[in-house]
Amino acid sequence: MSITLQQAKAESEDNSALNEKIIKLQQQIDYLIERQNLNQNNGLNKALELSQNKTSNTDKPISADQTKIKFYGNIRVDAAYDFEGSTRSIANKTGSIPLDNSNSTSKSLNVSAATSRVGVDIVKPTSKGDLVGKLEADFMGSGGDNGNGSVRVRHAYISLGNWLIGQTTSPFVNSDTAPSLVDFTGAMGTGTQRNVQVRYQHIVDAKQKLLVALEGGDVENKNVEGGSRFPALTMRYEFKNPDFLVQLHGMLHENRAVSDTNEEQTKLAWGAGLGTKYKLSENDSVVFNYYHIAGDNRYMLYSKDNDAFYFDQNRMYLSEFDSIELGYMRKWNENLRSSLSAGSLIYKDSNFSENNPDQNKRLINASVNLFWTPVEKVDLGVEYTYGKRETFSDLEGKLSRINLLGRYNF
Repeated sequence: MSITLQQAKAESEDNSALNEKIIKLQQQIDYLIERQNLNQNNGLNKALELSQNKTSNTDKPISADQTKIKFYGNIRVDAAYDFEGSTRSIANKTGSIPLDNSNSTSKSLNVSAATSRVGVDIVKPTSKGDLVGKLEADFMGSGGDNGNGSVRVRHAYISLGNWLIGQTTSPFVNSDTAPSLVDFTGAMGTGTQRNVQVRYQHIVDAKQKLLVALEGGDVENKNVEGGSRFPALTMRYEFKNPDFLVQLHGMLHENRAVSDTNEEQTKLAWGAGLGTKYKLSENDSVVFNYYHIAGDNRYMLYSKDNDAFYFDQNRMYLSEFDSIELGYMRKWNENLRSSLSAGSLIYKDSNFSENNPDQNKRLINASVNLFWTPVEKVDLGVEYTYGKRETFSDLEGKLSRINLLGRYNF
């Protein structure tokens, strides 16, 4: 009996040891199977990668997944306080400030958020290069000095390769050589005109390019029937290196007027301009702009208050003026920057001036500002501007204002 119990106990211990060996063996088999499957999958993946790479070297198909869409814009609030010469607008309107002989409004506050803007850029690779689409708008509308809240198209165009069609900034003007201002209008002596156009760009080399455009739109002359029959021709040549930028601008278009007896008069309007920007140091730069224009009031800021030409039912007399602007920009640190700007429009005494004594003979603007960026993408700005207007009849008007800005860029 005793021997039987000992034998049973020994057999039980042998069975337990055998079971443990079986379990360990099964674990080793499972591990080997898992490693084998993993190696097979890796080999398959590498084969797929090699196959894809081989395909990309010979033929890279374009799919909708490669289209890139970028939304951008800013939320902006502007305020302007006029000490004198108020035009009841957030925008600087030196060309129409009240004259000294009028009962002008002073100490006037205007605010607006209609200057906020939104935009979208769409880029799709094609076999002919990138197909680019841009749509940008603000809320200034077509009327109201502080904006009426309705959408106003700023840019709306498509481009492919060197060609562009749609509305965007004219080659005759640009913002590359303009100082940064708090005022929404921009610096006197510069331009921001955006016209519908067909434009061709020729890249000469890494430093040079040429833009030529045919632009729609008519000269603004509310007193005359007629209008251009042909598009305007504009161009810009640009030379740029890391420290220096120079741009040459040109413009030609037809002015046409029709008399009460259906007699027609035409004259060629033209303009030429020079814009430069020079980097003095990492934190300092200067800009200079000069234009001479005859028979046009569209392109330069502050020129729309004068007619482009005068028509006496027999002859057409072109308005002719020079514009000049000088600016200095300084970056004080990562959060503070400022600029100084002085500009002027000077009209030529001519038959045009003799027939328009109440229109502007000379405009000047001088401004100084400070931008503070407390956090990334947020700008707070303050600016003081002094302006003066003088007519051909020797009447004057003065502008003195403070502009404030709050803007969040996204």
